[in-house]
Amino acid sequence: MNFSLLKLIIRREYLNKVKNKVFIISTILAPLGLVAIIVVQIVAAMYTKPENLVIGIIDEQGSIAKKIPSSYQNFTFNILQGSVIQNLPAIQGKDAKLNGIIHIPKTFTEEGGELTYYGKNTLSVGNHSKLKNLFVRTLKNEQLVKGGIRPSQLDSIKAIVTISNVEVSDSGSARQTNSVISMFIGFGASMLLYMFLFVYGAIVLRIVLEEKTSRVVEVLLTCVKPIQLLMSKIIAVLLVGLTQIGIWFALAIVFGNIFSPLLMKNTVPKTPQIEQQTMNNPVQTQNMVSNAPQKSNVLQALFATSPMILVYFVLYFIGGYLFYGSLFAAIGSAVDSETDTQHLQLPITLPIIIPILFTGHILENPNSSISKFLSYFPMTSPMTMLTRFTSGRVEWWEIFLSLVLLYLFVLGALWIAAKIYRVGILMYGKKPTYKELWKWLRMS
Repeated sequence: MNFSLLKLIIRREYLNKVKNKVFIISTILAPLGLVAIIVVQIVAAMYTKPENLVIGIIDEQGSIAKKIPSSYQNFTFNILQGSVIQNLPAIQGKDAKLNGIIHIPKTFTEEGGELTYYGKNTLSVGNHSKLKNLFVRTLKNEQLVKGGIRPSQLDSIKAIVTISNVEVSDSGSARQTNSVISMFIGFGASMLLYMFLFVYGAIVLRIVLEEKTSRVVEVLLTCVKPIQLLMSKIIAVLLVGLTQIGIWFALAIVFGNIFSPLLMKNTVPKTPQIEQQTMNNPVQTQNMVSNAPQKSNVLQALFATSPMILVYFVLYFIGGYLFYGSLFAAIGSAVDSETDTQHLQLPITLPIIIPILFTGHILENPNSSISKFLSYFPMTSPMTMLTRFTSGRVEWWEIFLSLVLLYLFVLGALWIAAKIYRVGILMYGKKPTYKELWKWLRMS
């Protein structure tokens, strides 16, 4: 094997990609765009006030509407007389006086019932929840009054509970974790791998296909063996991917230190007492939120939760890319145009999508039979094991077994790709089928 020539091909492909304007722009703009989106959402949440809604109440029951405060958060309430039909004109037309009407039927009791909202627009999820909580709290207050307890007595009772997660290993060592951050780390790592495997697999496919259609490969094969040429393409793109991951991680450190004060703000837990206090004394509750403790650095919290996450991410990225990149390269060598690749890609792309479909289940049940199977099966393990690792306790031998199986499959994928590449790269004018690819694999 001519290693000097192989090194030269890898170096050429690597520099060709990293010096490409598209690579440079996407590497820099992608994290900047993500940060911009996050910052815009945070600023919007901090400075954008919810829409003020004027709501009319028609109370056929007779006593509930009087207990509702005239204003609550972004709502203003007016008690209406007459039926719903008689008051509907108030929410119709450009000069509508009301945004909506809440109808309390006669069947509604102090224990609850069903309310109906008539409005110009459907209630948002947030406003729907606020209105529901308001009526529930009002009914509970009435039941407390009947039981001899004044609502003001509840305001003087403070009971704020937070739960800290401490993970204890078999050896007795302990480390503090954060379930929310762990969930986002696991989901984010899984989505990043999903994106990288698709993107860099497609890059390998296009490189192989372009060299085939331009007949450049015929010249290269006079100097190197097909397997050497194939490996040079796969390794070059792998180095490009690792370069981009390294740049993004460095940018994450910078942006993490800059924007941590915004990202790590804690909120007061939503206990029943605090919901009651929010209704009766929103100013004091806001002060409690603003005085809540803050973490100093989002990256410190990240590594405190999963200190090995970067190592595992790189190992699973390399294994996943080598597996899928080899198969994508094989497809690129077997066809004459990118259109012909569509029908051959489905068996490859489907296993990458499956872990994304099960992400919710894996986050909630990291040690279920499905989660474990997907984390061991090499075609789905890169995304699944990272999600399991950050969402629950995973034994070291499980990760080791998962990586061993993955890299064994990598060897198999490289063998398959080499067999197909050797035949397909010099074959033109024929659209291959799965049966045809099977024949190529059986050729000595």
